[in-house]
Amino acid sequence: MNEIIAKALAREGITAPEDLCFHKEVIEYLKSRDRFHNSMEIGYFHGRTSAIPLAFNPNKHFIIEQFWDVYNYGLKEDRENPCVEVWADVAQKLPSTKVDQLLYSIDFMLIDGEHTKGGLMSDLKLADKVLSRHGIIVVDDISLEFQALLKTLDEFCKEHEFCKIFHTD
Repeated sequence: MNEIIAKALAREGITAPEDLCFHKEVIEYLKSRDRFHNSMEIGYFHGRTSAIPLAFNPNKHFIIEQFWDVYNYGLKEDRENPCVEVWADVAQKLPSTKVDQLLYSIDFMLIDGEHTKGGLMSDLKLADKVLSRHGIIVVDDISLEFQALLKTLDEFCKEHEFCKIFHTD
């Protein structure tokens, strides 16, 4: 097993190995084209998915997690990593000053936040503002089980001219 994937799996969490491999492949693709500089993750849980972008040494890795302070989330290595910046909030409540400093600067974004239509739409609107020209968003838990989220993603992609590529387990 790849060392990066093994390190991620050593962290607590429920993200499947094949999903972690997909995240790694996406970042390797961006990195090979010198298009991986900053990453963002909405929904940290216990940091399993953070291990993937952090393994590629981004300039900055932004974590948006509303329960960061409430549950004292954050592995020590992530809390002490100088490239990690945590915003303990939800996307729709982020101050515009924070969002404005990131306009079009995020190359890889993982959305695994609230599993509601409103939460996903808010996360996607943030992505539309901060994603770089060649950036890629990975949205977790978009499947037949979450029809409302799939419809929300479809509507957003059509309205904002985003291209969808599906990866399923």
